[in-house]
Amino acid sequence: MTFISQFSVLLLLLYYAFTFQKIVCNNLSQLRCNEKDRQTLQMFKEGVLDPSNNLVTWSTEQDCCEWKGVHCDNTTSRVTKLDLSQQFLGGEIKLSLLELQFLYHLNLSHNYFNVIRIPPIQNGVIFGSNLHYLDLFMLDLSFKNDISMDSLDWLSQLSS
Repeated sequence: MTFISQFSVLLLLLYYAFTFQKIVCNNLSQLRCNEKDRQTLQMFKEGVLDPSNNLVTWSTEQDCCEWKGVHCDNTTSRVTKLDLSQQFLGGEIKLSLLELQFLYHLNLSHNYFNVIRIPPIQNGVIFGSNLHYLDLFMLDLSFKNDISMDSLDWLSQLSS
């Protein structure tokens, strides 16, 4: 084979490799968020006050893996990380978020939540068993620290 024909074959192989990579990447980007994860996130949002409209992407028309602060596993499309720190959110935190089976990182810090609601434990199911990072540090403009929580017993169920 001559150098020119070897070069042509190499260019052709590179073209096919990039084309194949594009097809694979496009198919992966079409993975949709798990329906149970989406419902859990929507339930959390119901109690959130969002005066700055930072959660505008949290709509039913958009895949929840594309929502602001939501990170999903590229293979399974399950929610693994929720980071809504410093978004000027208020209202209540519904820790039904711990029902996100693959959630390992939860950061709701530097917001203005004043109530934390913990779901009742059902049938001995331990929620949040994959959680490795939790930050609920709240800002309080009035410096009264009026955050209320029924119990901290749910923390003892977390593995780390």
